[in-house]
Amino acid sequence: MLLRMVVRSLRHGAGASAGAVAQLAASALLAALFVNIALDVEDKMARELRSSGANALLIPRAADAEFPPAAGEAVRATGAELAVLSAGVGLVTDEPVLVMEAEPRELAVMTPYWSVTGSRTPGPRECLLGRRAAERAKATTGGELRVTWPDGQRCDLRVVGQFESGDEDEARVGIARAAGGSLLPARGRSRFALARVPGEGAALGALAAA
Repeated sequence: MLLRMVVRSLRHGAGASAGAVAQLAASALLAALFVNIALDVEDKMARELRSSGANALLIPRAADAEFPPAAGEAVRATGAELAVLSAGVGLVTDEPVLVMEAEPRELAVMTPYWSVTGSRTPGPRECLLGRRAAERAKATTGGELRVTWPDGQRCDLRVVGQFESGDEDEARVGIARAAGGSLLPARGRSRFALARVPGEGAALGALAAA
């Protein structure tokens, strides 16, 4: 009975049905067009924001060497902005995770494209989690995160924020550099710096000379 009613409706209202189908097709086409435009705009905005972030990576000659304060001052003297980072690998829920330690405000200058919910400036014993790291650990803002270092020591952190970056940083944990010393274990800790150099060419040459 239902099938006969549908068939009869389609037979007698073929023009109306064709018009409805055409309207639906047009609506779908417009929706797809707007989605493509939105994605294109989002991609262009992400590229612009990335271009305003770090554009140079500085690595000490020895992987485990401290980044000398004098070198930082020399880099800043060229007009560049600088964020010095330390990194170490720990286990979170039995998964290896890269933990980055930095001064939060310096790092914020280098990563303006991060979309952060919650606080971007973790304090002592606090952390900022990348989206993928949070998903793997099933961690939420306001909750706790335990990192186990290779030497067996444990570090409990309170999650104060999460971020999306669209790159590998989303799988990482960010902590603030502690005034009393690094939370990262000395063994296996690497150090490097991100720099934002205004312009190119001569500015990058001056940075290399520094």
